[in-house]
Amino acid sequence: MSIIKGSVFGNDRKAFKRLVVLSLLLAAICLMFAACDSQQASQNPSKQQDAKPSYMIAIEKGDYETALKELRPLAEKGDAHAQYNLGLMYAKGYGILQDYQEAAKWWGLASEKGERHAQYNLGFLYRKGQGVAKNCKSAEMWWRKSAKQGFILAQSDLAAMYGTGACEPVLQDYVESAKWAKMAAEQNYAMAQYNLGTYYEYGKGVRQDYKEAARWYRKAAEQGDARAQNNLGLLYEKGRGLSQDEQEAVKWYLKAAEQDHGYAQFNLGKKYDDGKGVAQDHSEAIRLYLLAAKKDISNAQVMLGVKYYKGEGVKQDFIQAYKWFYIAAQKGYEPAQKAIKLTSKHIKQSQVEEAIRLAKEENISSVN
Repeated sequence: MSIIKGSVFGNDRKAFKRLVVLSLLLAAICLMFAACDSQQASQNPSKQQDAKPSYMIAIEKGDYETALKELRPLAEKGDAHAQYNLGLMYAKGYGILQDYQEAAKWWGLASEKGERHAQYNLGFLYRKGQGVAKNCKSAEMWWRKSAKQGFILAQSDLAAMYGTGACEPVLQDYVESAKWAKMAAEQNYAMAQYNLGTYYEYGKGVRQDYKEAARWYRKAAEQGDARAQNNLGLLYEKGRGLSQDEQEAVKWYLKAAEQDHGYAQFNLGKKYDDGKGVAQDHSEAIRLYLLAAKKDISNAQVMLGVKYYKGEGVKQDFIQAYKWFYIAAQKGYEPAQKAIKLTSKHIKQSQVEEAIRLAKEENISSVN
């Protein structure tokens, strides 16, 4: 039975949709107090320490009552940092009832004074519709103001907003997305480096350039980004932008697989299955396929079915083969649908029903 050849991302256009997990999906309110400026603090930690206000000391001790008593008068007098921090106290419910409307009020005042972290958080509230009416145009405006001041999260989320086009009336614009992703990537933000790598790999918003894709994937991968590690492995496997090197591909797949990255687990399993870059080991391939299959990765489900169908590294079992083919077929995956027809020739109707029952017991979303 020959079902799948190559690694999991054979169709580049479909692969791009799966790969670009833009940072908007992970956007969150900036949680750092005081200046909320890890960038500046890392450049001059002694200055940041010397300038620490007394309310920050109270916050660090968990004495929110004292912090609020000191913060509010400063905020009311127009201190932008105090306004930002008071807004954060309201947003997180620290020593006070959580109130996004109050958070928006104080962040709005701080934002008008140019406080870039307040601008980012205010944009987040507009994007989510928390404390204010949802308004993507306002979110974009405040994120842009913050991003122009060099704030990484704002740059990354602007890239996401333009990259997905999922926040009307802001239209999808890969060129604009790539521009902001690059700004954040150049500040060593791993998520942006990964996203920029996908743009270079697939020529979205920039000229397609596998060498540049590999360069940005490597920067993110070396910071531990599992998606970048997997994609760097794919470039090594395919010899795109890098000299083809199966052992390097295995190295990066392994790093990502150890972080429970499903596609990397499949890709590494395929290496063990084929004996490329690593000694052939059908049992290890099955172990990795199973990990990926339980994450609802169709290729892994089909390959696991193939192993049971052939009896490679496992006792031949047509019911188990049918089960995994059936799970993958529920998403309309053509190789799985073909495999079901082949397997049906070897089992009775009662066994088909048993395979389907076992498939549903796997509790995988595509089946239930």
